[in-house]
This record gives sequence, C-alpha cells and structure tokens, in this order.
Amino acid sequence: MQDTHEERMFHKIYIRKYEDISILFADICGFTNLASEYNPKDLVLMLNELFARFDKVASIHQCMRIKILGDCYYCVCGVPEYQKNHAINTVEMGRDMIEAIRLVREMTLVNVNMRVGIHTGKAHCGVLGLKKWQFDVWSNDVTLANQMESGGLPGRVHITDATRKYLKGAYILEEGNGASRSKFLEKEKIKTWLVVDRSPDYDMICEETTNHPLTIPWKSTRGISKQERLTGMSTRTRGASTRNGLSEEEVLVDNVDSHLRQGIQAIHQENWKSMYCKEWSLKYKQLRVENKFVRMKYKDIPFQVTLYVVTVSICTGIKFGWASLNMFSFIPQMFILITSIMIFILTRVLIKYARLVGMVTSVLFVLLSMQIVVLMGMYQSKLSCDLESCFKNSYTDFFEIFEICTLATCVILSVDFMTKLVMSLIYFSSFIVLITMKLLSIDNNQNLFSTYANFCVLACVTLLLLVFSTRRSELISRYDFIWKLQALDEQLQMKRKHEQNRSVLENILPSHVAKHFVEDATSVSKLYHESRDNACIMFATLTAFDKFYIECDGNNEGVECLRLLNEIISDFDQILDRSEFKKIEKIKTISTTYMVASGLAGEECADNSHVEAIALFARELLLKLESINIHSFNDFNLRIGINVGPVVAGVIGSDKPHYDIWGNSVNVASRMDSGGVAGRIQVTEEVKTILEPLGYKFECRGQINVKGKGMMTTFFLLPPENYECELYK
Repeated sequence: MQDTHEERMFHKIYIRKYEDISILFADICGFTNLASEYNPKDLVLMLNELFARFDKVASIHQCMRIKILGDCYYCVCGVPEYQKNHAINTVEMGRDMIEAIRLVREMTLVNVNMRVGIHTGKAHCGVLGLKKWQFDVWSNDVTLANQMESGGLPGRVHITDATRKYLKGAYILEEGNGASRSKFLEKEKIKTWLVVDRSPDYDMICEETTNHPLTIPWKSTRGISKQERLTGMSTRTRGASTRNGLSEEEVLVDNVDSHLRQGIQAIHQENWKSMYCKEWSLKYKQLRVENKFVRMKYKDIPFQVTLYVVTVSICTGIKFGWASLNMFSFIPQMFILITSIMIFILTRVLIKYARLVGMVTSVLFVLLSMQIVVLMGMYQSKLSCDLESCFKNSYTDFFEIFEICTLATCVILSVDFMTKLVMSLIYFSSFIVLITMKLLSIDNNQNLFSTYANFCVLACVTLLLLVFSTRRSELISRYDFIWKLQALDEQLQMKRKHEQNRSVLENILPSHVAKHFVEDATSVSKLYHESRDNACIMFATLTAFDKFYIECDGNNEGVECLRLLNEIISDFDQILDRSEFKKIEKIKTISTTYMVASGLAGEECADNSHVEAIALFARELLLKLESINIHSFNDFNLRIGINVGPVVAGVIGSDKPHYDIWGNSVNVASRMDSGGVAGRIQVTEEVKTILEPLGYKFECRGQINVKGKGMMTTFFLLPPENYECELYK
C-alpha cells in the first residue's frame, strides 16, 4: 500500500484513495436473543462459524472484509484491486449472507435475521492509530452505506441508486423507501431499492464483465446438514487424510525421507563444491566460513590425537606382541609424547586464531607421522632371520605398519584433507623406501622382484582408496557444516520472524491472548473464548468530527481531516502506555469512536481497581483532546459512556483473527455513549456503586430511554476539584 505521511510533528498515516468501490454493511437483527441462547463457548463457536462463512463468501466474490463490529460485518469490493463487477459481487455477497443467517435461524430456532445495506462510491482505506491496527475505510460514501444498513429491512438487500446504475439490470428491484426509516436518508434525499431476485438477463450481463461472480450453491447441498452447510464443511471430509490417503504422521515421515534423499544426492553433485569450496584443498572460498569450520573441528583435536596414538599403539601391540614395547627407542617415544602435548596445548591456546591453529596443527601432525615411521623402522631393523624369508616377512610387516598408520590417520576427523594426504604420502614413501632398502641389502634378489612389485601395487591401491575415502569424508563433513550454517541462519531468521509476528499479533490481539496462541502451537486451530463477570467497558466518541470532515481539493479529498483524526487516536493510544492504565485494553476504533475495556486478562478484580482505571483514563482523554484543540484550533469534544458487567470475549476468524467482546453489558456501555452528552462521562448505576466509595462524585441525570433496555437511571461522573479542563463540564 502506498503511504501518505508528513514528516513533521505528526504521526505517520497510511491512507490510499479508491474510486469505484462498493461498500456493504450487514447487521444481525435479534443478536441479543441469539446470544442469550448460548453459553460463551458455543456463542463464540457460532460467531466463528458464521463469520468464517462470510469470509469465505467474501473471498469468492472478491470482497475484502474490513471489520467485525460485535454483530455487524462490513466489507468492500474493489480493494485493493479494481473489480469491474464490484456492484454485482457485493449484491451476491449480501444475498449469500442472508441465506447463511437463514440457516442459523432454522438451526437454532431463534428469530434472527440480517439487514444488508450497499452503496457504491469512493473511500480512503488504511489504518489509524498506534495500537490494535485494523484496516478501515472512511468517506461520506462509507457513512451512507452504514445508514443504508440501519435503514434497511431484515432479510433484504438494500441498495442506493448509485449502486443500481452499476448493476446494469442484473437484478429485479423494487423501491426501498429507505427515507421512511432513516432520518439521514430522508435528509440527504437518497433514493433506495430492495433486491428481489436475479433478472432473466443476469448470466448475459455477468458474461460481459471480466470477473464472473461465483455463488455458493446453498440449495444444491442435499445430504449435508444445516450446520455443515453453514460452516462449509462436511463430516465426511473432517479428519480426512492429508495426501493420497496418508496420515499426517506418514506425510511427515515422507517429507523427512525426501529431504534426506535430496541431501545424499547433493553430496554427489559437483556444483555445490564449486560454489562453496576450492577444487583441490576443499577449503571454503569464504574465509569467514573456513574460520568457523576450523574452530568447530579443532575443539575435538585433543581427543582425536589421543585416539590416533592409542590406535597405533594397540594395533602394533597386537601385531608384534607386547614385547615390542620394550624395543621402542626412548628418544622417538619422547618425541611422539612431546608432539602430542604440543598439539593439545596449541589447539587450546590458538583456537581463536583459526588460520594459525590450522597451519601449526598440520605441521605438528606431519612431524608426528614422521616420528611414528622412524619408530616403526627402528623396530623392524631389529628383526633377525634368513635373507629370503626375512625379506618376505619384512614386506608383510612393513605393509601392515603402513596400513596401521594410514588407517589411524582416518580417525583424525579434525585434520583437513591436505594434511591427511601429506601424512599418507609420508607413510607410503617410507614403506617404499624401507622395502627397497631391504631388497637392495639382499645379494641374491632377482627372484624377489615380483614380490616387490606386487607389494608396491598393493600399497598404491591402498593409498588411492584411503585418499578417496578421506576426501569423501571431508566433503561430507564440509557439506554437513554448510547445512548447519544454513540451519542456524534459517533458525535466526525464524526467530526474528517469530518476534515480528508476535509484535504484529500483539498489535492485533491483547497481550494475554497473543501469548496464549504463541506459546501453545496447538491452540492456533482452536477457538479462544473467555467469560469475564466484572469487565468494565468504555466508549468515547469524538463529536463534531462529521462536520469537520469535508472532502474537497483543498484538503486532499479529506486526507488532511483523517490526518488529524489519526493524531487524536495516536495520542489516545500513547496514554494507554502509562503504567497506571496497564489493565486497560484497547478493543478497536469504530469510525470516530474509541472503545476500551478492563478486567479482561483474568487479573484479580476484587478491589475494582480496573473500573477506577477506566474512569481516570476517561478524564485523561478529555485533557488530551483539549490540548489538541488548542494546537489545532478546533472545538472537538468527547461523549463518553461507561458500564460494568459480564462479557464474553473471544477470537473469531482464522485467516483474519479478530478479538472482540460481546454481551448486554457492552451494548449498555455503547448506549451510555450514544445517549450521552458531549463533555460528560455518563455511567450506569453499577459503575456509580463501585466508584462512589472510592471518593468519586456523581450527578444523577435521571431516567433516560435506552434502546433495548427501556428506562434506565444514569449518572454523570463529576470532575474532581481544581480540575482544569474546559471540555469536562
């Protein structure tokens, strides 16, 4: 999305204007009756299934859900991409929503229905504020679409004349007479229509558009229960195999085996070697990677040196008998011991200097191999026998010594391939030199040349096999290290992405709800719901903003007005960051109404401190708005309503998770706002009963008619003494 923002004293605002879009508002009539029939878990389940169906229908009709406001759902078509048939798609969306609510009515036997209002025009789309971001739309056309819903009829799609023109005769319509049910529509002289059914030319008209609107075949789902038709799921498909009849566990094993096969195949490919390693030495081209590899390998060098020396000693002891230990010369033994100790110490001291420790250790290992050869030669020279048999035995002994030394070299995994190659060549050369010298020392040696040649060929083959094996082992080791580096890098990226997702999630959901989903991976597919018996709810509406909001060229078609609204909401959000308001959770903004609640996190509410926090927060909002008025030369005010009581809280929607609270207490709090007075904080008697013992003073307003509740006695929360705020009367 393009962002329109000003880098001065204002917060960033992300807004984009869209022309030719259709806006749909839908409200469930009789939702209070429906809510009373369900316990909290079942209510959230029902809402989740219903709104999930709406989301699915919206996706089919290229509509974008904007918000869920309690039992109100609104969406737009033509955002973010233009849809030529946006009006038809939106009408189809409304018709399918009414069909869905009819299924709910038949399934629950509760008298519920849905009013749908649609208008076509333009809107600014984006997000406002700093907390609980929700994509929203603003414009006079959005306001009109909202009024079309409230002025509509249950079970009917109510459209404006502007929308009718975009339908091009695709539907049979009748006059809606919306002005008789809405003062706003009457004042604005809006002509409205009600959709009766598709016209005979519907298919032909749809074919003229680029995107043919699809519909849900509700009436062709015979054999499927009403609940399954509502949720779009069938018990025959639930728990089905995930792929080709395999269970999830079998699919997981298949995936692991596939990755292992790919890894084995990759080792035999040459392209990765040329990408990462040098051709002959097999060292990594990147010095940084090579240094990491050396430091990792040389941590185990003391153990491998010990294993190397012990392996040679045991093998020679078994071959030549333990009496051979007495034949060892004292000086070569000391050299081997000193060299081994030097390798121990230097690898510990120089481990930080990867290149230096690699070179020094390689040199010391070469010296160690030479000393072992000298020691073996000294032992062999002490053997006595007749010339021919002694020569043949010497060949055998020398070859076995050569095999012992070269095979022992393979156990030193920490040494690089080139060092092992040099050590193997030393053993090979020593073997050839020793048997050659032995041959030349025999006078009658013509008959021994064939034996000599056989042993030379055998030694060459052994050397080549060991070199090939060592090189392959080095390749696997280095390839495995590259995998580890990539895995660590991916793990780091995943951790960063996890933190980003957590941050975004906490900006969508309350922190305790986000924590629930983040810490329990299995809970993502489960519904989240909770009941709170003593929640405090506050609605605060910015008055006179509708008069301030004007769409004209001088204010960028209303963007500058929205910039100020964004500033006000952002300042309100920043107040919530203060420690004294940590119990308060922002729920959402509804146009110019700011909604918060406290006592939702399950913290101890016995002292009613969460109710007092809401009262103090309401006063802070008035103080902040007065400061904004002074700096922006405006005369905005706040109309605030507060109530306390039981609520149901939950998260609905899987693709677009939405946290909300429902219940009669929420409705009453909203009525305290809508039926309140600008500059006053109107509360119910329950709130007064809680706050009055804490020193708060109230003024009885008397009885007022509250929609859905009848006559109620309400009170105004009075400001404290010496409270300097002109807005707070």
